[in-house]
Amino acid sequence: MNKRKNSIFGHSNKNWNKKASMQLSINMIVILIIAVVILGLSLGFIQSMFGGIEKDFISRAQEEPNPSSATPGNTLTCSRGDNILASPGEGLSVKWGVYCTDAAECINTSLTNVICQGAGLDIVSITSTAKDIPSGSSDMLITLISVPTGSTLSKYLCTATVTHENAAGGRTGTASKDLVIEIVR
Repeated sequence: MNKRKNSIFGHSNKNWNKKASMQLSINMIVILIIAVVILGLSLGFIQSMFGGIEKDFISRAQEEPNPSSATPGNTLTCSRGDNILASPGEGLSVKWGVYCTDAAECINTSLTNVICQGAGLDIVSITSTAKDIPSGSSDMLITLISVPTGSTLSKYLCTATVTHENAAGGRTGTASKDLVIEIVR
C-alpha cells in the first residue's frame, strides 16, 4: 500500500497543520498590531479635539471680567451686564455671581437654563460649572453660552435661572435674572 495515503499534496498532515497554524498565528499578530495602532490614533484624535475645547473654554473664562458680587437684594449678577451680544455659531464664556438665600447650603448650584421670549426654539445652549454655596453667601459660576449657527439675527428678552439641589433630591430655584441676548453678525 501507499504510505502517502493521508497526504493531500504529497505532504504529511502533520507538517501541513504546523504550517497552517504558524501562518494563522502570524496573521493574528499582524491584525492585532493594526488594531492597536488604529485605536491609539483614534484616542489621540479624540483627546486633541476635546482637550482643545476645554482649553479654549478655560482661556475665555480667564479673560472674562468677574461679575459684581451677588447680594440678598440682587441674587444673580452677570459679567456682561443686562445685554449679551452673541453671533451664530459662537460660544461665549459668561461669569455669574450667585447668592444663596436658602436656610441650608445651596448644593450643586448651576445655571440650568436661559429661556427667551418669542424665540420659538431654544436660541442658546448652556454648559455650566456647579458649586456648593453656603447659606447667606455668594460665589461665582462660569458658563459657556452657545448660539446655534442658523439663529435669526434679533434681540430676545430672556430669563437666566440658577437652581440647586434640595433635600428631596429635586432642583429648587436659587435666583433668576432678566437680560437681553442680541444675536448679531
